Amino acid sequence: MSDAVLAAITVMAIIGGVIAVVLGVRGTTGPARPASATDDFLRRLIGANLAPAERNRRFGYAIGGVVALAAGWLYTGIPAVGLVACIAIIAAPWLFGAGRLEKRSIARLEGVEIWTRRLADLVRAGGGLHQAILVSATEAPAPIAAEVGQLASELSSSISTDEALHRFADRLADPTSDEVVAALILNAKERGPKLADVLDRVTEGIAELLTMRREISAGRTDARLSGNILTALTLGGLLVLLINKTYMAPYHTFTGQFVLLGCVIACGLLLLWMRKLNTPARIPRLLRAPTKKGGAS
Repeated sequence: MSDAVLAAITVMAIIGGVIAVVLGVRGTTGPARPASATDDFLRRLIGANLAPAERNRRFGYAIGGVVALAAGWLYTGIPAVGLVACIAIIAAPWLFGAGRLEKRSIARLEGVEIWTRRLADLVRAGGGLHQAILVSATEAPAPIAAEVGQLASELSSSISTDEALHRFADRLADPTSDEVVAALILNAKERGPKLADVLDRVTEGIAELLTMRREISAGRTDARLSGNILTALTLGGLLVLLINKTYMAPYHTFTGQFVLLGCVIACGLLLLWMRKLNTPARIPRLLRAPTKKGGAS
């Protein structure tokens, strides 16, 4: 078996493994269970919690990655080059998107604050929780309008309030938003009279957190710019080397391709580490999806 055939088999095995993982996550239809850290990572990877437009954009990058794989392989005759080009196309928006992701997170949290204040006002005006949520969905803030609209739709169907609120929390996927949802879940079970006061206290905490996060985000601006410049230089230099057929000649062998992949992985880990330095640490969520018996962890 030639080196080229072995390399092709290796590349196809890697691609097949990625596809199997994605299908495994998206194709599960069993009863709901508490999501693990691995489940959360895979769902973020495939964009399970993203809006349709953002999910379509990610799908477009995936198509571009496949095209880059074929183009790189055909141009150089080295399957590993195509694989590297594919990964670079798919990962580049994520590597450069730390600032955009943080702004989106802050905007969504601000939307949660506005929606919660609106909900508290509706409850204080005499509406029940169920009715207040339905009314609030008509004027929900844009960053979370889709999630609130789906919550209202589920409450209007045969889904229980507890399950609908848990699903709402999973779509928001934010520990601070979980505080709001937890208060709603407790009220739905206990029917306490002080829901508006509880929501007011929660929104005060969210407002303080928003102020702090905006200040931290502004302080990271220079560091993110420096990181993006270094990432662009690294990817640009890698591209120049990969399209240089004379330089890539030693990598036509099966061993050479593994050496190439090892070098690229080392560079990739450095880029990941650099991005992590400019990204806020993820805080564990308070709520998890209900189990088959209906409990929550």
